Amino acid sequence: MSQENVEIVRQVFAEASRHADRTGPVVDALDHDSMAVVYEFLDPQIEFHTDPRLPEAGIYRGVEAVRAYWGQFGESFDEFIFEAEDIIGLEDGRVLVLMRLLSRGKDSGARVEARPGWIYTTRDGLVIQIDAFVDRADAFEAVGLSE
Repeated sequence: MSQENVEIVRQVFAEASRHADRTGPVVDALDHDSMAVVYEFLDPQIEFHTDPRLPEAGIYRGVEAVRAYWGQFGESFDEFIFEAEDIIGLEDGRVLVLMRLLSRGKDSGARVEARPGWIYTTRDGLVIQIDAFVDRADAFEAVGLSE
């Protein structure tokens, strides 16, 4: 396990939180300045793999594709916040991030709270791949662990 990889992911959340004037390890996906900080940590050739159960499921390659993907949420949500609850370094150098997701639909006002798990792969101080799972159990399974 590389503590360096864990620190890179912690830094993403910490800097995005400070930039958006939030407390704790939080990324506000609708705050342009906060997301600009996140994009600085992404390798230009990043691959973002979304959960296959999502309507927009797929692999988004490159920072601009990832930026466009997140840009679509601004159209449907008034709130879309990720709070890192636990950041776990894995033996293979990847990092498992267990999050609390808070969202609110723009038209419906419906609030949703979820507990996703994302797997980050880093190289040379940048995130080169993210595997996003809606359900933490799926993320644990993908890395060969149990909750």
